[in-house]
Amino acid sequence: MEAYQKSFGDIQNELGVFNQGLNKSQIDKYKHLFGKNEIIEEKHESTLIIFVNQFKDLLVIILIAAGIISAISGEFESTIDCNYSKCIVRNLSNSKGTKVD
Repeated sequence: MEAYQKSFGDIQNELGVFNQGLNKSQIDKYKHLFGKNEIIEEKHESTLIIFVNQFKDLLVIILIAAGIISAISGEFESTIDCNYSKCIVRNLSNSKGTKVD
């Protein structure tokens, strides 16, 4: 007979549980058999390990290689975008009413 076909009382008797819960002797017995009811914390990876693991992706390796090749070939604009800093200067100067090229 499947569990869904049994009555609640039959299932309680089969599993050895009762409405009032466990008594002291059952608690001690189950602690001895299964250990304390505690959640075991997982080991966390350090920040350095997480950072290093970011470089395992093929796309990241390709982008780093492209940046190194750009730096070696003298194309520093593609390695470090100088236009970003120019945009900041333009936005600040436009708010003051001056023009910067």
